[in-house]
Amino acid sequence: MAAAGLHAWLRPTGSPSTPSDEPPLDRWEAEAKARDDNEWTRAAAAADPSLPTDLVAELAVDPSPAVRLAVSMRPELSEEQRAAIN
Repeated sequence: MAAAGLHAWLRPTGSPSTPSDEPPLDRWEAEAKARDDNEWTRAAAAADPSLPTDLVAELAVDPSPAVRLAVSMRPELSEEQRAAIN
């Protein structure tokens, strides 16, 4: 499945907008989204390129496979880092 298809699959109809549709998050907003109860909100946060590194690391061990998948698709990760995400 192409990356665009995965992003569409991760963001079903009615979920929050994609990170590219919004301005960069400030620290408070980033923490709120990364720690939200809704897994789709956390997955969107994980895909946001402006998400601080410490929050990306937190989401890499999220209980939701969708959130971990979103983290694993971040372009700055090496293949070794991707493989380390369960």
